Amino acid sequence: MSRKRSREELLPLLLFDEECSLCNRFKLSLERLEGSDKINMISARNPDIFELFPELDPEQCLIDVHYIDESGQIYLGAEVVSILLKKFPAVSKFAWLLDTSAGQSAVKYFHNMTSYLRREALLKDCPGCKKRHTKKPRLER
Repeated sequence: MSRKRSREELLPLLLFDEECSLCNRFKLSLERLEGSDKINMISARNPDIFELFPELDPEQCLIDVHYIDESGQIYLGAEVVSILLKKFPAVSKFAWLLDTSAGQSAVKYFHNMTSYLRREALLKDCPGCKKRHTKKPRLER
């Protein structure tokens, strides 16, 4: 963020870990979709964000993708995937998956599994991460 913007100017906001290759690919994929210019995508490593949004936990923002909608409602993890599926016309044809409990479970399972694998990769390469993230997540179906 080159100039300080207000909370309202930043909404909707997607926070992602810029040091995570999976997160960067997710962000780049979103940027290719029509309508993505309406969402501010900012690194969760930017300390200015936590001054504007003190209710956010910086460590949690590095663990799970976060999305704050226009009203200030905060979503994280698999909820973000569900919200974005509904927002983008290019992927809205898949939004029907969210209408069933099986579809919602599939989204949650996919997100939990990719988050777990991302953390495992980080743990191998980052001694600081090992101290913070040692428990295995529950992979719900």
